[in-house]
Amino acid sequence: MNNKKVLYLIIAVLFILAAVLAIMLVLPENEENSKAESDISQTFDISEISREISESSSEEISESVSAENSEEESILPDISFVPAVSDEVSEPVDTPSLPPEEETSTSDEVSEEPQVLITVPQITVPQVTGSAWDGSVSSGFEKGSGTQNDPYVISTLAQLAFFRNSVNSGNDYDGKFIMLSQSIKICEFDVEDPDEDTALWVGIGTDANPFRGTFNGNGNAVCGLYGDGLFGVISGNIQNVIIANSYVTSGGAVVGSAVKNYDLAEHYPFIYGCCVTDSTVNGIGGVIGYAGGYIVENCINSATVKGNSEWVGGVVGEFALGTMTNCFNLGIVSADTVCGGIVGNAFNSSFSQCYNVGAVNGSEFGGGFAAVDYTSTYKNCGYSDTSAEYALKTIDGALVTETNGISVLNSDQIG
Repeated sequence: MNNKKVLYLIIAVLFILAAVLAIMLVLPENEENSKAESDISQTFDISEISREISESSSEEISESVSAENSEEESILPDISFVPAVSDEVSEPVDTPSLPPEEETSTSDEVSEEPQVLITVPQITVPQVTGSAWDGSVSSGFEKGSGTQNDPYVISTLAQLAFFRNSVNSGNDYDGKFIMLSQSIKICEFDVEDPDEDTALWVGIGTDANPFRGTFNGNGNAVCGLYGDGLFGVISGNIQNVIIANSYVTSGGAVVGSAVKNYDLAEHYPFIYGCCVTDSTVNGIGGVIGYAGGYIVENCINSATVKGNSEWVGGVVGEFALGTMTNCFNLGIVSADTVCGGIVGNAFNSSFSQCYNVGAVNGSEFGGGFAAVDYTSTYKNCGYSDTSAEYALKTIDGALVTETNGISVLNSDQIG
């Protein structure tokens, strides 16, 4: 009996030991799983926080960029250029330093030296041979078919008179080309005091019958005009002709009135490379009296202009709705009313590289560049400081000196 109790006791102890051993074996695995579950829970919490931070950062960045853009938009209309700036640059950027004082001083000395800004052009008149016009009129041109490659050719005053009479009778030569092959002389007289018996020249083209073709003087001169300019009324093209030793009593020495043919909306006629020298113009403009809707380039006047109209100019008296480039006035311009070195009345036109170096004397107003301006634009233009006190007067009466692209030039700047 006692042996059985001992056996039972041993078995109970063994069961207890087995249970304890089992518990000891299972406990680490549970702790590890619990720890893992805790880690997973923490991981989910960090991801959620990270997402919230990311969303918050995106909103802040978006608001920051929006604020910067809003500030930049408020600045842009007031400045012409905004340099790009990157926030990612971590290293300092070297900026150029000012030059040493010695170099600055040298630069100042160089800038004080006279600098020629414009060179006054010279007009060379080809030699004119032959006698003055005897009043005869040819029956046609010397030759040519009137095309650009085969123009009608004029070589005598009689042929020039035929051409003039043909235009004034109604042949406008629209689309035709005419060329002067040599310099010619209409008559001889004192340009300051012509004889009353001097033959009067009537210009080519009238209000009723304007010239619409293209006339090329080919660099030749027409000398001895007395009366009208070479052309009266045109809506065509004139180029490369010189008027010399003439006395013009109306309009301009080359053209009295040039008016664009507005039926040809895209076509802008031109007056190019025309010069006037050793002459007197008692009209409106040295080269052109009036021009509307025209391109005027490389024209020079060195004649004395004594205006007999309301608007008087060295190159053009009245200039409207056109462009003028690289034109010069070298002659004295005077008028009983108002006058300008380059143009009398500039109406809604554009001027570039045009210069006046002649004296301007208007009894009411004399502008170094223009008399009166109405909404015109100017670029790289100028007038001599000895020409007049002002550049021009605006339509509302304001005096303009050195603005709007017109500079005052002293003698050191004119070569």
